Amino acid sequence: MARTVKIGEAAYERMKEFATPMEDDFESTLIKIMDLADRQLDKRKHLPVGARTPWKEYELPIMEALYRMKSRAPVKQVMESVYESMKDRLNDVDNGRSRGGQARWYGSAHAARRAMIKNGLLKHDAPTGIWELSEDGVRVVEDAAAGREETPA
Repeated sequence: MARTVKIGEAAYERMKEFATPMEDDFESTLIKIMDLADRQLDKRKHLPVGARTPWKEYELPIMEALYRMKSRAPVKQVMESVYESMKDRLNDVDNGRSRGGQARWYGSAHAARRAMIKNGLLKHDAPTGIWELSEDGVRVVEDAAAGREETPA
């Protein structure tokens, strides 16, 4: 059943921007606009829970990388080391790109960093662009290494 719709001049002028002359009527133009909106909403949908490697799994590789770099290093060096140690554990979603074009694993590693600062494992007052282990972070790495040495192969 057809309906009558009244729109203002401004809305009509905006709709004309989406219409193909001599081809679209009001309804087909409105459908085009709704399809565009749907595509934009699809781009904003979040990934399903569990689709990417949990950020918690990045914590020890980040701390171990920093430990090897004398507890302090530029972000780029840390991230290169973290990727090398985790690349076999990362899945297709982790290696995919976010809406901003960045690899998702990179964002997960940054989320892990924020949590580690909150939990006192990384220093909160490190200079911009530098990540630094706290004394607690050093202890966690050393305890993890000692645990691996004691575990029979």
